[in-house]
Amino acid sequence: MQTGSLTVKGWPEGKIPSEIPEYKEGEVVNSGGDSREYTILVDKTNREDLDGYLDVLESSGWYVRRDDSYPWPCR
Repeated sequence: MQTGSLTVKGWPEGKIPSEIPEYKEGEVVNSGGDSREYTILVDKTNREDLDGYLDVLESSGWYVRRDDSYPWPCR
């Protein structure tokens, strides 16, 4: 996904499954995507808080592909 397509400011309410909890440990800068892939860009957070959030997603049945730069939760 290209960065230019991240046009939704803040949390993407109604654009992603409601079972995905809002990320509150930082600032959701923007997001965008489609029904198959959606990207949420966060800032003002730390790796520990982000990893904890991704752990919650994994325990809810989402697959999270983690690398050094960009974690990718998917189902």
